[in-house]
Amino acid sequence: MRYCARPRQAAVSAKAPRSPRRKVRVMTVRTFQPQSLAMLKQQFRRKVGRLCRTWRLVAGWNRPAGTALMYHSVGPAIEAGSLPAYRFEEQLAYLAKHRTVISLKEIVHCRRAGRPLPANCAAITFDDGFEDNYTQALPTLLRNGLSATIFVTTAFVDGSIDITAMWPAYRGLRPLNWSQVLEMRAAGMDIGAHTATHPTLAGLSQSAAWKEIYDSKRYLEDRLQEPITLFAYPRGQPRSLPGRLKRLVQQAGFSAACSTIWGADNRHTDLFALRRLRVDVFDTAEDFEAKLRGDWDFVALYQWLKSTAETT
Repeated sequence: MRYCARPRQAAVSAKAPRSPRRKVRVMTVRTFQPQSLAMLKQQFRRKVGRLCRTWRLVAGWNRPAGTALMYHSVGPAIEAGSLPAYRFEEQLAYLAKHRTVISLKEIVHCRRAGRPLPANCAAITFDDGFEDNYTQALPTLLRNGLSATIFVTTAFVDGSIDITAMWPAYRGLRPLNWSQVLEMRAAGMDIGAHTATHPTLAGLSQSAAWKEIYDSKRYLEDRLQEPITLFAYPRGQPRSLPGRLKRLVQQAGFSAACSTIWGADNRHTDLFALRRLRVDVFDTAEDFEAKLRGDWDFVALYQWLKSTAETT
């Protein structure tokens, strides 16, 4: 039987038609950095501050004497944490020319003695105890013939905790050491207590809050061999300062305490909830002057409203 080979089919050269490609739109998402949010807030405050200044001029209202400035870090800007050294120099030059700069202790002494504060007086304070308070701020203060109060978190200076882990803006900043603290005191700076471990005291039990307050005072007094009479509350916003905490600070032997509530201090201000003006890395020379004039005092209202909303 013969088999006939079947003719092979010619290879199909034409390619099968492909389904048309869909154009995929690639969306790029911009990461919203903390600096961007801080700048937006700063711009908003500037606009509101201008409106407040106009109102003050029309009403003829002037800021009362007794302004305490709150700094944290001076040096290379790390996000929103450190105030550039050149800006700190400019601010101190402005204060030396336009304000009577006195120590926070002098403000407290005048208040307790019932004496009026010097006109347009200002005090300089630093919170936490960063090393650049010694390396950057101290030389600038001394060049301008000014002093400041340094509120020290004792466990941070001891090296047993790292408070910069709580705030990304301060990561990379080192604490003071005790020899630097002693040198700053010898140079005329006042040293105050800022608790041992920087907690929000209102969230602690009575005994735990007392330990934070009293232990930091006692530890500083052992190190400096002198009474420590000034205290600063960590995160001292309105909702974080119940009466029981103020009583604990008073019972520990402090003569006054600073909050982070915005504003100036007068004869009616609670000595255990003194107000301060925060100085930030984004502050221009105009912002700094506006804060001192009282244009930004509306921030205190915002703090109060925020505290009220968080507690209801």
